[in-house]
Order: sequence, then C-alpha cells, then structure tokens
Amino acid sequence: MLEEKIFPEEWNIAKILRDLPDMEKDELRLQGAVVTYQRSLKNVEASQSLARETFFIDSETPLMGDQTTKVTNVNALISQASKNQMEQLKCSKDNLDLMLSQLVSSLSCVRSEIHGRRVTLAISRNSRQHLMCRKNELVLLLNELKFHLSAVRRVQNEIWHEIFRICNHFKTSSRRSRPQILTISHVCKQWREITLNSQVLYVLYRDKYLPFHHWRRLLLAKAKEKSAKEAGSAARGLLAVAGGALLARFILF
Repeated sequence: MLEEKIFPEEWNIAKILRDLPDMEKDELRLQGAVVTYQRSLKNVEASQSLARETFFIDSETPLMGDQTTKVTNVNALISQASKNQMEQLKCSKDNLDLMLSQLVSSLSCVRSEIHGRRVTLAISRNSRQHLMCRKNELVLLLNELKFHLSAVRRVQNEIWHEIFRICNHFKTSSRRSRPQILTISHVCKQWREITLNSQVLYVLYRDKYLPFHHWRRLLLAKAKEKSAKEAGSAARGLLAVAGGALLARFILF
C-alpha cells in the first residue's frame, strides 16, 4: 500500500495507519452511546411528564382510600424510575468519558509517532547528503590516482626507449669490436630502489642516489665486459625491475 511505501514496516507507522479504521469504529460507537444517552434522557422526561399528568388527573377528584394508595404508588413508581434512569445515565456518562480518554491517548500516540518518524527521515536525508559528499571526494581521489598512474607510465615508456636505444647501439656495432655489457646482476649489485622525485628518476647505487642519466653513463662505461647477447637480457631485466619498483614506490607513498 501507499502508506507502507512511504513509512517502512519497522517504523510501526503503517500499523498505526491500519489501526485508524478501528479508531473510527470507536468513534461511531461513541456517537451511538451519545444517541442512547439522549434517548434515555428523553424517555425519563416522558415518563416523568406522564406520571405528573396521571397525578394531576387523579388529584382533580376527591381522594378516597384506594385513590390515595394509587397516588402513593404513582409517586413511588416515579421516584424509582427516575432513580433507575439516573443510574443508567451515570453509567452511560462514565462509558463516554472512558472512551473519550482512550481516543485522546490514541491520538497523542499517533502524533508522537509521526513526529519521531519525521525526525528520523530528516536524519536519513542528512546522512544521504554526507554520503554524496564522500562519493565526490572519492571520485576526485580516483582522478588524481589516474593522473599519477599516467605519469608512472610515461616514465616507464622513457625507460623502455632508453633501453632499446642502448640495445640498438650494440646491435649496430661490428662483430670484431662488438662491445660487451654487464648483466643486471653484475651492474646492479648494490641496486636497491628507484624513486620518482620532481619528475626526475633517481637510482640508489652504492648507497647513493644518482639521477638516471648518470646511472646510464655508468652502465655504458662498463658495457665492454659482456657480450651483446647479454645486453638484451640486461635491458629486459632493467625494465622489469625498474618499472615494478617504481610502481611499488608510488603505491606506498
């Protein structure tokens, strides 16, 4: 139903709304009791007027023994009927007061429940706005991460280009004077990590941070000790280790 969609079941507001027809029935019963009260009051008035008319008619004639008894009986009947009717009216009034108090308490409960649900709904809206703000912040962080990853890929491409240039240099040399290059295990015995600082690539070599172009010169200076066949494996190893270390360094910071 519509009210169950607006107010979830755990709020108990749907149950309160379903109980409203019962409250309307109570109101109808209350109206019926009022009508009964008014009808009883009219019956009392009619009985009293009828008794008075009978008494006045009897009082116009001379009172004899049986007539005096009759008047006495009429007066007793009037008093007894009035007493009974008054007791019934009192009971009806007590019932009306009880039903009115129950109806007022039910209405107060409904109002308090609706007020509480409105407060909860306002809190839910504020929480939703907070979550939207957090989502926007995460989107900005994701965009920043994509930017840094693009920078890392650019540096990795530069490393690839430099390694291929070195390999092509050895391939174009003559066989007799073919230079030799150390493998990655020989050249980088004390190699530890690669870090990116201000868009400049630094390499830790012999416990010192050297810019990448200085380290490249060191690599070229020691290139005469190994064959050109090992140059290719050295270049691939350099790219794999340098790229992985750079990416790990970026993720850690």
